[in-house]
Amino acid sequence: MAVFMTGATGFLGTETAERLLRNSEDTIYALVRGKDKEDTVHRLKALWYDKKELYAEIGKRIIPLAGDFTKPKLGLRAADISMLKGQISKIYHLGAQTGIQKSCKELMSINRNGTGHVVSFARKINVNGSLSRFVFVSTAYTAGTRSGLILETDPPPDRYSTYYEQSKGLAEKLVMESGLPYTVCRPGMIVGDSKTGWIRQFNTVYYILKLM
Repeated sequence: MAVFMTGATGFLGTETAERLLRNSEDTIYALVRGKDKEDTVHRLKALWYDKKELYAEIGKRIIPLAGDFTKPKLGLRAADISMLKGQISKIYHLGAQTGIQKSCKELMSINRNGTGHVVSFARKINVNGSLSRFVFVSTAYTAGTRSGLILETDPPPDRYSTYYEQSKGLAEKLVMESGLPYTVCRPGMIVGDSKTGWIRQFNTVYYILKLM
């Protein structure tokens, strides 16, 4: 079987792809923005030049597909969608806009609507229950403005602190109501690898460290 990923070019996507490569024998289809296959291969190689294991498997076990999850059908060619039907056992939706300063329109378009497109795609390729798990990476901050003990099973809040939190909360709702076998992951602040220190972008806590 194979797995399908969005967000493979980001830090979390890169780390996930690396672990999937080491700990499974699955083929990894990675949705990558680009004009065509050649463009997506070039982009992955440019981003993974320092990741020897990943770099070596581009075009082999790691197959980039030109597309964009903010578009209907993920911007994939009909031939690619047909090829993936019944072949994907897990989907990892890691792609997102995480900039809390971005506009409500942009955050909703990418995080909420984009997740909706991935859910629709998952339903389309889920032939005879071939899809065993839809993994959605959300955020720990979907608790909104509530305080006190908040359970994972509690309903979504009425109010959020930022449009980013709201967009991820609404995306979670789409996943939970999809009818697919899902797992929602809610990480807090994501920083570098705890063992190697590797990080793709120096944001979040690193802004504070720069000032010290």
